Amino acid sequence: DETHQGATVSVLVTISKINLVFTGSASSTNVYVGETVTISGTLETSTGSPLGNVKIIDGAGQVKAITGANGAWSFTSVEDTVGTSGWSLHPDLDWNKYNTPKNVDIQITIRKKDTVLTCTVDKTSVTVGETVTLTATVKSDGVNVNEGQVDFGDGVFVDVSNGTAVKTFTKTTPTVLTVTPSYKGTSTYTTATASSLTITWIEEQVTPEISISASTLIGEVGDDLPITLSSNLKNTALTVLLND
Repeated sequence: DETHQGATVSVLVTISKINLVFTGSASSTNVYVGETVTISGTLETSTGSPLGNVKIIDGAGQVKAITGANGAWSFTSVEDTVGTSGWSLHPDLDWNKYNTPKNVDIQITIRKKDTVLTCTVDKTSVTVGETVTLTATVKSDGVNVNEGQVDFGDGVFVDVSNGTAVKTFTKTTPTVLTVTPSYKGTSTYTTATASSLTITWIEEQVTPEISISASTLIGEVGDDLPITLSSNLKNTALTVLLND
C-alpha cells in the first residue's frame, strides 16, 4: 500500500526490576560469652526462584557468606566479649536488575556465665592456736571454674584452681570469726557470694595439776627450806602458805 510507505510505529516496553525476598535470623540472640551463634537465611525472587552464588555482605563490606544453589546462606560467630554484637547484611547484586531488599539486621546479647560459690570449713570450734581450713568451690552450670579469685573476708584474694580456693586461719586469742567468702568474677563469669561461716577459738580447757616438792622437810629454826612448785597452768600465779 503506497499510502503507508515510510510510516513508523513506536512501541513502549516497560521492564520492571525483579523483586527479592531476603531473610535471615540467628540461632540464638541471647547467649553466654564463648558460645557460637549461627546466622543463616535465604535469598530468592518474589516468585520463589533461589539465587545462588551471591555474596552476603556486612556493614563493614566484608563477605560473610555466599548463597548455595538453593539460595541458602549461613555463617558462624564465636561471641567472646560481653555486651552486644550484630550485623546489617545485604546481598551483592546488580541493582539495575533487582529491587533492593531490606537489610537483614541481627543483634546478639552476650552475657557472663552464672556462677555458684559454696564454702566448707573443717572445724567450727577450736582451741586458741589451732588452724582451721576453709575450702571454697566455684561452679558454673555444674562445671568447675578454673579462673578468678575468692576473698575470704580479709581482703586477700586466693586464686581459683580447678574449681577450688583454700584459705587457713589461726587465732592466738579467744576469737569469734564470721567469714563470708565471695567470688570476684571475671570477664567470663559473674560474681558470687557463699553463705557465712562462724568459727570460734576458745582457751584450752586444762585440768589443774600442781605439785610441791622440797629437798628436805627437816631443819632448824631459821634454816632456809627450798620448795619447788610446778603446774600445768599457764600464766598463773601460785601462792604457798606455810604454817610453823
